[in-house]
Amino acid sequence: MKKEFLFFIVIIFVVLLLSSATTKVLVIGVGDFYNQEITKLPGALSDAQAFKNVVIEFGIADSANVRLIENPSSGVLTSEIADLFLKADPQDKLILYYSGHGKSEGNKTYLVPFDANPFLIEKTCYNLTDNLTELLAKTKAKEIIMIIDMCYAGSLIVGRPLTDPRYERTPLENLIKDLGVTMLLSSGASEISVERKEGGGWFTYYFLKGLKEEAGKGKEEISLRELFEYVRDKVSSETLKKQNPVFIGEANTKLQIRPKPLGGGTCILKVIAGNELAKTGTVYLNGHEIGKLTGGVLAKIDLPKGKYIVTVDGDKIEKWEKQIEFKADYEMQELKIEAQIVTRLLRVVTEPIGAVVLIDGKEVGMSPWQGRVEVGKKLQIKVVHQGYRTEEKTIEIPTKGEIITEKFVLKKNTPPDAPRLLEPLNNVRDIPLQTTLKWTKAQDPDGDEVIYDLYLGQEGNAKLIVSEIVTTEYEVKNLEAGKVYEWKVVAKDTHGAQTASIVQKFSTTPFTLKWKFQTGREIFVSPAIGADGTVYIGSYDSYLYAITPDGKLKWKFPTAGYVKSSPTVDIDGTIYVGTNDNTLFAIHPNGNLKWKFQTGWLIESTPSIGPDGTIYVGCWDKYLYAISRDGKLKWKFATEGALRSSPAIDSNGTIYIGSVDKHLYAITPDGKLKWKFQTGDVVTSSPAIGKDGTIYFGSQDTNIYALTPDGKLKWKFQTDGYIHSHPSIGNDGTIYIGSVDKHLYAINPNGTLKWRFPTNGIVHSGPAVGADNTIFVGSYDGCLYVIKSTGELKWKFQTDTRFHSSPVISSDGTVYIAGQDGYLYAFSSESKGLATSSWPKFKGNTRNTGKLGDK
Repeated sequence: MKKEFLFFIVIIFVVLLLSSATTKVLVIGVGDFYNQEITKLPGALSDAQAFKNVVIEFGIADSANVRLIENPSSGVLTSEIADLFLKADPQDKLILYYSGHGKSEGNKTYLVPFDANPFLIEKTCYNLTDNLTELLAKTKAKEIIMIIDMCYAGSLIVGRPLTDPRYERTPLENLIKDLGVTMLLSSGASEISVERKEGGGWFTYYFLKGLKEEAGKGKEEISLRELFEYVRDKVSSETLKKQNPVFIGEANTKLQIRPKPLGGGTCILKVIAGNELAKTGTVYLNGHEIGKLTGGVLAKIDLPKGKYIVTVDGDKIEKWEKQIEFKADYEMQELKIEAQIVTRLLRVVTEPIGAVVLIDGKEVGMSPWQGRVEVGKKLQIKVVHQGYRTEEKTIEIPTKGEIITEKFVLKKNTPPDAPRLLEPLNNVRDIPLQTTLKWTKAQDPDGDEVIYDLYLGQEGNAKLIVSEIVTTEYEVKNLEAGKVYEWKVVAKDTHGAQTASIVQKFSTTPFTLKWKFQTGREIFVSPAIGADGTVYIGSYDSYLYAITPDGKLKWKFPTAGYVKSSPTVDIDGTIYVGTNDNTLFAIHPNGNLKWKFQTGWLIESTPSIGPDGTIYVGCWDKYLYAISRDGKLKWKFATEGALRSSPAIDSNGTIYIGSVDKHLYAITPDGKLKWKFQTGDVVTSSPAIGKDGTIYFGSQDTNIYALTPDGKLKWKFQTDGYIHSHPSIGNDGTIYIGSVDKHLYAINPNGTLKWRFPTNGIVHSGPAVGADNTIFVGSYDGCLYVIKSTGELKWKFQTDTRFHSSPVISSDGTVYIAGQDGYLYAFSSESKGLATSSWPKFKGNTRNTGKLGDK
């Protein structure tokens, strides 16, 4: 710091040796300055006024002999100090009090007057060292006490820190040797005095406080040395030993106290308790007890005119104090006291400093910290410092009193080991939207308990989502589909030390529920998709529904019976669907009836469309019907059992369909039997056709069959349950089909097992193969399964229903499947449409036409 001024409060007490001696007091306070670069010191003026009041109140000097000057110029300051010393008689006792800025230049100490120039100290300030040398040599006064109080922290020049914040002790000390002078200095030679938050200096505050307390005990004589020791201890404690007052001179100097008598006058003081707490207080007048406020009111009726200090104090309340003055006889004053609950100053210090301090769990500041706390309570003090072990203790504030200091010596703290992230593995894909994150338990070298904070977010945006986890796993829900997430775990010990794991990433499954549409009853059939993306589905509530791609109802068409036949969409948008009231309906794309055709029994079979537009549909009346596009019967072919299977048509127009009579039939486009193949049980599975013309289907005899186009067996593969599911074919020729044994089977084109995937329910659903070779299939366990072409699970969605329906995949990757709960479900996926194989789903394509080569 370039410039620095010492704060001086010079207090000179002349110890009264003779009862007839005169005590003369000069009180000087300098807090305002003409030069605006000099820091103002309003506290210096208030300290000077307080000092004057105490001197008069306690009879240290008569008011006529007490002179207060505020903000004097250099000339006035020089003149007033000279008059005090040079006009003194031999028996006079002199008291000089100075409060203001000070500055040392070389070995000279200067007081700073109102008109000082901070750049011309020697010429514009009062040279205390030289002037005292001359004045002490010339004064006739026998006893002199000088107190220099540098109570004001900060610089003399605004914005320019002091470079020499000290007074020159040695020259002053040399001056007072053998001269009967006592000097009190507020701080050591190289210390800066500290200002109170309330204003004024700690030195003057405790000097006057100590003097009042000693006078209040009825003493008529006070040892200046003992008073100094009280002040020194208090100031040193308040400033954490940054300011340490100094005593120089006569150790036996005493102050005589002659307080004014309280009786013999005509003035009346009335003290009123403003609240219940105030009734516990005791009233003091100029330090003397005059009564208690137990009854709510206390009156003193014989006071002389003059100034008084009224104090209300007690064990349960904060000390209350006010100065009053009676200026005329018979004057009455009322004071209403709103007492405050008593508090006590608490200081918390730590080694090292800078710890966070918490009182009863609430952060109050950094160490060193001090504040007022309520008396009569127990407090939990906790200190937290980065890199150190947290310490805490419980203390009790029993009674009011001076400051309480609690010190904590902190020990170094070793952080726990970094946890290792276990699940999901780094950069793994297709993590479910509800998953459990797992990590290893972190060891702490100090043996502390370890807790964990979990950070999670989409790539580049991981945030704290949960803190203070006590286990090594946490389930996260509602992740977004198809997103890259990053996560880390931070291990923390009980003292705040922490270590973070590395950051790992995972990708969530792109498969998520987009919406679901509710019909009136169960759904056992599969959806079809029109050219404009409209989804068609029939329900047991006897309606055919048209649903927009965003899940809104477009229209619904009433049928006379429940719909157990899946809809088929013709090239012109006409929708064909059969019902249990023995009717095949043809419906325009706008939902109006085009025509209807009556059969001999209910229709469970899904219609297929031949190359010439002929509609083929099986019926429980054992007939396969061929119907023209205008709704006229072309022919019907009789089998020996109900036709629950749906027809498949090859490139030559041959129609293949299974029957409850245990046969698969091949029928020519004109309705003639081409051949039939017998299995061991009912055939309700709908055939699929390979690119080489091979026909694949299942039977309730538990076998999957592969037949040549001329009806010869290529191979058969036995499962562990009967088969109602409909086969589909992947891009590599793999055949996928479900079984009542709760498995989805993948069969190589040569009839050998590639893999089988277990579910927890019957698989009647016919699988759909996506463009990326992902397989989608429903199960009676309520799950839609998404399976890799290698047979590994990618994702599954659990519902509360069963899936009999076969899924369909739109070009935008939406997967539609219906549940027996009456809902049509729409899921997002990465599969942008169906595989390019010959038969990637039930009925071969999204329109359910059942014809090889249709899209």
